[in-house]
Amino acid sequence: MESGSPPELRGERVLLRGWSADDLAPFAALNADPRVMEHYPSTLTREESDLFVRERIEPHFAEHGFGLWVVVHRESGACTGLCGLVRRDGLDDVDIGYAFLPAFRGQGYAVESALGVRAHARDVAGLTRLVAIVSPGNGPSIRVLEQLGMHFERLLRLPGDTSDVALYAPVTYDLLELGEVAPDEFLVPRVERQLTINANIGFETLI
Repeated sequence: MESGSPPELRGERVLLRGWSADDLAPFAALNADPRVMEHYPSTLTREESDLFVRERIEPHFAEHGFGLWVVVHRESGACTGLCGLVRRDGLDDVDIGYAFLPAFRGQGYAVESALGVRAHARDVAGLTRLVAIVSPGNGPSIRVLEQLGMHFERLLRLPGDTSDVALYAPVTYDLLELGEVAPDEFLVPRVERQLTINANIGFETLI
């Protein structure tokens, strides 16, 4: 599981790294938690969770050179969740995704991790645009996307799904000028502030 591991992404409080056998138990706990899986079809058993890592996450890294990293709290060494990049059927652009254990929610870890992933996507993977999909009722995840400077674009249904998801895309100043995004006093400072955070986030990619 550890051979050919993806590059590590190091932030101020988090480390994003490849998967090891020790990560399977906390990942299974995440997938079995109804609070985490509220907006997914169902929780996963331990066997289903382990299979997801072996058959989905690891092959994705091998095929594309990026995927879902384990997010570790640098100070404690605890596994907090996962964050990364996913190519999905039905999407033209790469999707940025994340999920965190309840004990690590609401503390900015998702935003910090996603900023590091986005910098890696741009500077190392050479991706020019990222999008995100989210359940329309998932307020906490939507707030993370908004802090990343993303906005609701449209509803869509991915192949094999039975319900729509919301597609979020980057906010750009041309959208503001065209009036496609409301030019309110909250949105513009948020985009400016996020650009500043991006320039100073201090993430380091270790190949």
